[in-house]
Amino acid sequence: MTGVDIFFSVLLLVILLLCAIQFIRFLGTWGTANTQDGNVRAEIDVLETRRAYLIQDLRDLDLDYRMNKISEEDYRRTRSRLAPKTVAVIKELALLTPDELTEGVEHDG
Repeated sequence: MTGVDIFFSVLLLVILLLCAIQFIRFLGTWGTANTQDGNVRAEIDVLETRRAYLIQDLRDLDLDYRMNKISEEDYRRTRSRLAPKTVAVIKELALLTPDELTEGVEHDG
């Protein structure tokens, strides 16, 4: 297997894991009355998990490229797909958790 095959195998495994997590969470809420806060918290949890996996994928991709395991073309193509997804997840988290972004930050005035 080439480095690209391994990368895409790992990427597929991560996607399947995220789907399994979502399915398990869905089964856990089956037939129960969800509050708005509970739904938001669950969405935040999912987004935080996605963010962590995407950031790790980017780190792994960078490492594979630096170690010459993948070509520059594959690196650029994969990075151009992962980076916007990562940014979108971070932006969505920022919308759902504005207070958490400013915790511990002192404001002048």
